[in-house]
Amino acid sequence: MYLSAIQSSFSDPFSSGLDPLTNSQNTENKIVATTNLLLSFSEDFYKNLNLSLISGEYIREPEFLNNLESTLQLFSPSYYFDQSVTDDESVNQLNNLIISAFKIYSYSLRNYKHFHSNVTRDYNSIDTSIRFNAIKSMRFDNMPASLASVVDQAHEFRTINIKLAEYDHHISARPNILKELVLLSHNLKERSQESNIIYSILLDKCVFLLQKISYRYKQSEQNFLYAIDFVERELNDENLDQYFFQDFSVITKLHYDVDNGVSSRDFTSTLNTALRNYQNNQNLTYENFHCIVKKYKILNVSESKLIEISDKFTSHFSFQSEEINDFDKRAYEITKNYIFNNRFSVLTNIDHIPFSELLKEINNIDFLQQETKVFNYFPYLKICQHLTKQLDSLLEPGRQSKYDENFEKIIYYFKYLRQFQEILKKNFDWCKDRNFSPYQMPISECTRTVERDEHQVQVFLASSIVLPIDYERVQKDVATVTSDYIKLETISKVQSSILVDIKKIQDIKETIEKTDKKHIEILSVFAAIVLFVSSNIQVFNKTETIEDALRFMLIFAYVMILFIIIIWMITRESSFAIKKIPWIHWILIAGLAISTIYALVISTPTINSKAINSRVDSLVNVRLKNKEVLIKKHSQVK
Repeated sequence: MYLSAIQSSFSDPFSSGLDPLTNSQNTENKIVATTNLLLSFSEDFYKNLNLSLISGEYIREPEFLNNLESTLQLFSPSYYFDQSVTDDESVNQLNNLIISAFKIYSYSLRNYKHFHSNVTRDYNSIDTSIRFNAIKSMRFDNMPASLASVVDQAHEFRTINIKLAEYDHHISARPNILKELVLLSHNLKERSQESNIIYSILLDKCVFLLQKISYRYKQSEQNFLYAIDFVERELNDENLDQYFFQDFSVITKLHYDVDNGVSSRDFTSTLNTALRNYQNNQNLTYENFHCIVKKYKILNVSESKLIEISDKFTSHFSFQSEEINDFDKRAYEITKNYIFNNRFSVLTNIDHIPFSELLKEINNIDFLQQETKVFNYFPYLKICQHLTKQLDSLLEPGRQSKYDENFEKIIYYFKYLRQFQEILKKNFDWCKDRNFSPYQMPISECTRTVERDEHQVQVFLASSIVLPIDYERVQKDVATVTSDYIKLETISKVQSSILVDIKKIQDIKETIEKTDKKHIEILSVFAAIVLFVSSNIQVFNKTETIEDALRFMLIFAYVMILFIIIIWMITRESSFAIKKIPWIHWILIAGLAISTIYALVISTPTINSKAINSRVDSLVNVRLKNKEVLIKKHSQVK
């Protein structure tokens, strides 16, 4: 639209006024007329060029790049006249005037083309990891003095309009961007006093971008102080007013004030409209979905509702690749990821949720990221924080005694924390390099038509109502995850080392206890053998037959074995040690018991009373004879 207007302005009378100098013409008059023609055309050229950028023509028009190339071709001097140097100084001066002007126009158009290339690269070369955008600055030192105002217009287009559009597409809460926007706003305030609507629009755009960054800092409880011309000021979003972007500003405040958990009356009204459109499946917008997701993530937390919302969004805004431009396609992919990520965030905040369920969801998100090429860091930050919390609970000092029981779970969590931490770092770098915005509106919701002085002006804002991400704060969160991982891994290694030492001590203790038991058992067996032998010697002195001796031996042996078994049971740790007696020992004990019972009950010992009496009598006689002999010897001595 605006590029076509430039092409139309270039035709007549401008191009016809650039005819070479003829002999019949006055040189000075021709130079003055050409200068006035160029200055007049420049005003129209830069007005249309600025409005083209402000209105988002570079995004909305499918044939924009072709139109831009065609416009560039118009300002090729060789296309119209011979550029060779002649002896006629007047001709050379005139030619230099036109060529210089064309170079300025071409330089501005090339800057516009370069900006368009950078923006579209975000949608086409998504996987690029290293990004470097630069354009060589053109020196205007040798330009004719009469074209000074044209040089200023070219400079302002590049350093103000294009710069603001770049910040709009890649906005983030960073001090360097905030500084540039503050300086631009003060520069534009001085120029906005002029009756030029371009400056007013650019000032409003700059102020709104400042307001968004200021609001994000305010959420993080950060203040931003700056000084210009030795006057210190504090950036406050409440003191930043705008006209052309007022609608964006109001909606942004409504949607993000609810982040504090408080729903205003205006937000409730907006939410009711969104829910009505949602239920009727009519007039649904990305703004509606942004509002509804806020409700079920912050106000009325519901994981099931967020699942329903993601399905509804996918079905309602489904499209064929050839039916949609790159900007809207990318908006669909980013917003779909946003809804999935918020649903996952709700899941990670549920206490005692099975990790297997989280693992299933993060795998779905990973598949979605690979499909859409939207490598958002947020879900991996949430699952790393969840795993850190779980490991911290398992490794707390009060649960050291249960480390052995939870060992497999701890190793399992560390495995995934290590894996997700690597993905988190990679995705964070991807987002930070691009100043990635988590939510993206389509072209229709990034454009507003504003009326000013009975003129309608179309304004385009790529970032629309979405607040920028404070990547410095997020970087601290990522660093915290890394430090927590190192800390927990160290604690785990220490506890594992302590557990190994405890097991070694227990093994040594058990070895010593077993040795002591063996000593007791050996001594008891030795004592039993000694008693058995000494007792059997006494038995042999009292028995007449081998059968009687065997009977007494069996009885005593049985008693000794019972003694040994009791000692063995006492030296065992368990009260049920009797169950651990080998079956072969039970057979031996049973056999011994049966033999003893047989010897006592079935077999009766034989006692010869006559022989015993005879022996007793013989012993008495021997005693008496000995006594008589002693008496005789005693009497002989006297």
